[in-house]
Amino acid sequence: MRPLEAVELWSGPWGWAAQPVLAAAGRDVPLWPTALVLLAATAAALAYAGKTVAELPTAVLRSRARASSGVLAGIMASDPRSIRLAVTDGLEARSRGRVERWAARLSPPRSPRLLVAWRDAVALLMAPRRAGLMFLLLALAGAAAATSAGTRGGTAHLAAAAAALLGYCAASTLLEPARLDADDVRRTAWSPLPYERIALAHAVVPTLALVATVGLLAVPLALAELTPAPSSSLPPRPSSSPPVC
Repeated sequence: MRPLEAVELWSGPWGWAAQPVLAAAGRDVPLWPTALVLLAATAAALAYAGKTVAELPTAVLRSRARASSGVLAGIMASDPRSIRLAVTDGLEARSRGRVERWAARLSPPRSPRLLVAWRDAVALLMAPRRAGLMFLLLALAGAAAATSAGTRGGTAHLAAAAAALLGYCAASTLLEPARLDADDVRRTAWSPLPYERIALAHAVVPTLALVATVGLLAVPLALAELTPAPSSSLPPRPSSSPPVC
C-alpha cells in the first residue's frame, strides 16, 4: 500500500468504510477490523449526539447557532474580537437565566443621564466571567507590583511593566459596552447626551469596579504591613567595651 493511500484510508470515516470493501476485493488491508470498529464507534456517537440534540431546548440551539455563525464570520473577517465575543456569548448563555432574575432588580434610573451607567452595571451582572477575569488580572498585577517594590534594576522595571500591562487588561475587560456603542452608533440614539458625554459615562462603572476591587485586594496587604514583627526572645549581647575604673 502506498503512503498516500494509507493516509486516505485512515483520514476519516470515509476511509474506514472503504477498508472492509477493499479487503473483500482482495486488496492488502490488514487492519480493516480496526477501521470497522472505529466506524461503528463513530456511528454510535452520531446516534447519541442526534438523540441529545433532539432533547435540547430551542433557545439553546439558537444561541449555539448564533455563536457558530459569529465565529465563522470573525474568522472570515480576521477579527479576533468578534470570535472571542461569539465564544463568550455561547458559554454565558447557560448562566444568563439565573443571573437575569437578580439583574432585573436593578430598576432603571429616573434621570436619562444615568441610563448609560445603569446599562453598564446590568451588562456586568449578566457577564460574571468578565468580573472574575478582572479580579484575577488585578490580583496578578498586585503581585507584580509587590515584586517590583522588593527588587531593583531591570527586574523591578520588568515587574512594573508587567503590573501596568495586567492592570490595563483588567480595565479593558469592563469596557465591552463602550466598544459595542462605538461599533454601532445607533445604539445610543435614545440618549439626549452628545456622543462624547456617553463615552465618558461608560467609564463610571469600570472605575467604581476597579476602585472597589483594588481596595478589597489592598486590605490583606495593609494588614500584613501593620502587623508588628515578632520580637526576638534572645537575651541582649553583653557589651564588649572594657569597664571604666
